[in-house]
Amino acid sequence: PAPGGYTPNLDNPTIMTLHRNVAMVLAIIGMVVSTVFISLRIYTRAFVSRRRAFDDAAIVLAWMLSISLQAILIYLWSTESIAVHLWEISLSKAKESLHLTTISAGALYILAMAIAKLSLLIYYYQRSPSRWIQYTIYTIGTFIIIYSTVFFFAVIFACKTVGTSWNFTLNHGKCLDKDAVYLGHAGLNTGTTLVLFVIPLPMLLQLDTSKIQKIGIAAMLSIGFITLGASIVRLTLLPYALHSADSTWTISKPAIWLCIETNLVIICGCLPSMPSFLRHAAPNLVGD
Repeated sequence: PAPGGYTPNLDNPTIMTLHRNVAMVLAIIGMVVSTVFISLRIYTRAFVSRRRAFDDAAIVLAWMLSISLQAILIYLWSTESIAVHLWEISLSKAKESLHLTTISAGALYILAMAIAKLSLLIYYYQRSPSRWIQYTIYTIGTFIIIYSTVFFFAVIFACKTVGTSWNFTLNHGKCLDKDAVYLGHAGLNTGTTLVLFVIPLPMLLQLDTSKIQKIGIAAMLSIGFITLGASIVRLTLLPYALHSADSTWTISKPAIWLCIETNLVIICGCLPSMPSFLRHAAPNLVGD
């Protein structure tokens, strides 16, 4: 119900118009930029280095999931299903909003982040100069697979009657504490993002690589820590959004940072291929 003294207007609801427009623009720009980087990576691996590996398939799959979840969020913003008060949208739109945010901000996001991180870990593992770093990478990768699988199924099957997870008109069926599920994953995701971009630091010092390759890794780390910042911001916004009775209004801000984070992690996964592309496209400028 609307708060006391507030008269809902279903025909002309209050919308965070500027916020919504900025969110859609940021998501679209991020998708375009990440698509450019994915295209350059595929081109480089297929026609320049002529070496394709499992991490290439993984990052492409993560990109596809990222595009899908952001397309859903853009749809929700454009149809005034989020960034609008819950009591000023129809029941059918409210159920659709909850259903699609469960899929996008929940299931697809969990898969996209896990697969993108595994792609980076595979890259690290293949270039690790020492056995202990390889063991560390293997352990972290296993941990990411386990917790992502657990949280993926916890989001989808949060309730004994599955539809109850996103249909608040169904009152029957026991459910997990969904707030704890989302916050638990957000915390682990932020922690593993930090670890993911700390691992290459000793590698960067030990690797006997060209200057341009080291610059590429340094650029990846720089964007990686920006990605970590986006993850932390989303984590701080999430508790209020989850505990609010006005979920369609409050979920919009974390959703923006979710888009930023997923696009940045895709870009990070493509940056190691950029030195090879630059040597191919501009050899006189880059050199060895």
